[in-house]
Amino acid sequence: MNMRSQVIVLGMHRSGTSLIASILHLSGISMGKEFLRPDNGNPGGYFEDLEFLNLNKTILTQAEGTWRKPPSKERISISGSKNKKYIKELVFKRMQNNQKWGWKDPRTSLTGELFLEFLPDIKLIHVIRDENAIINSLAKLHGGQEEEWKNLNILYLQRIEEFKDKISPQFVHVVTYENLLNNKLAPIEVEKLVTFAHSRPRTKVDTWLRLINPNK
Repeated sequence: MNMRSQVIVLGMHRSGTSLIASILHLSGISMGKEFLRPDNGNPGGYFEDLEFLNLNKTILTQAEGTWRKPPSKERISISGSKNKKYIKELVFKRMQNNQKWGWKDPRTSLTGELFLEFLPDIKLIHVIRDENAIINSLAKLHGGQEEEWKNLNILYLQRIEEFKDKISPQFVHVVTYENLLNNKLAPIEVEKLVTFAHSRPRTKVDTWLRLINPNK
């Protein structure tokens, strides 16, 4: 993996992708220059690169959908063709810094395949969380019915698996959110995560763990 490698964080909304992105950013992987601001839904910050976020929103809108009402893959593909120039320009812009970089936006679970042809050295990190915890978190934040969120989670997982199938398994890493909250498992999970992203062991695990438990 070279100095211009890309790390993409995939996962359903409210699955813990923000925490993973924050750890990666602190470990030295540039996850963006300007992030979506924290709010009541995520006081610790989303660590979502605004340019990728806005591009994903544009793609979904032009495909006649949203993150909550995902368009078909066919519509997303058509929208991606219309935005191919902007996808290429944004990726190449990030590559100019000659460093490890990446981005996190759950919408990439729907649009990610559109970026693949421009990413020469990609690694995927898939964050998973208990289904009921995701559903409860979404319902608390956005309202709606449990069945809606359950079906949406299933769809996101399906799209993510289809995305992962296009990548060699050695370049895919799965992180379980609940393990990060377990005092015994968290150090192991964090070390595996950062080692995978950087392709070599890293120090300062205690520093990254403070993002999970500030009291440590």
